[in-house]
Amino acid sequence: MSERIIAACDGAAKGNPGPAGWGWVIADSQGRPERWEAGPLGRSTNNIGELTALQ
Repeated sequence: MSERIIAACDGAAKGNPGPAGWGWVIADSQGRPERWEAGPLGRSTNNIGELTALQ
């Protein structure tokens, strides 16, 4: 039997370009966060935020 892992990432900018950030999370099979990271990008686009989160 394999263990289920939940992973998600997102990035955004308020305005485009504008203040931007990114983040990702890995959760266990119950949905409890195990690891996560997030950060600011300064002034950037939503596409840069999304790609940074995925990276």
